[in-house]
Amino acid sequence: AYFQLRDPTFKGENLGDWVWTLKHASSPAQEQEARRAICALCTNSIPELVNALNYDSATELNKIKSRFRWLPKPAQDVVMNSRLVNRRGINSAVAAPALSALGPAAEPAVPGLKKLLHATNVIISLHAGMSLAGLGTNGLSALTDAAADPACASRSVAIVSIGITKIGTNVAP
Repeated sequence: AYFQLRDPTFKGENLGDWVWTLKHASSPAQEQEARRAICALCTNSIPELVNALNYDSATELNKIKSRFRWLPKPAQDVVMNSRLVNRRGINSAVAAPALSALGPAAEPAVPGLKKLLHATNVIISLHAGMSLAGLGTNGLSALTDAAADPACASRSVAIVSIGITKIGTNVAP
């Protein structure tokens, strides 16, 4: 946990770059190229993407900071800014749209995403909901179950995610 792994690349760009391209595509061709790149990078990495969703960098950095609070402030700054502190290349903000871009191919992620949808951390549950929405009908049952469960803390996330689920006429070609 104290070193950074290099992101895999496709055509010289890493997953974060392709997710950015997908979100800001200026043409359908550019969007399709980004989807193909994400599929090439992630089809065999679905468990790692789900694990990346279950990571709250602020909480993790606060844990590290508390371990070194006995050091003088300048020394704490050196530790927190060093390369020893993991800055995870693939984080939940990248993993969620990557899983969505995989669409039905990410169906094996549904059980893990369903569990994360019920997380008490709203960022984690929001990213899980967005990912499930991108899976279309494969993720819909997990979202409707959470929306119908009055005990689910992330019920509103599930309801919003149902609204953006890619089924029917809003499915990308």
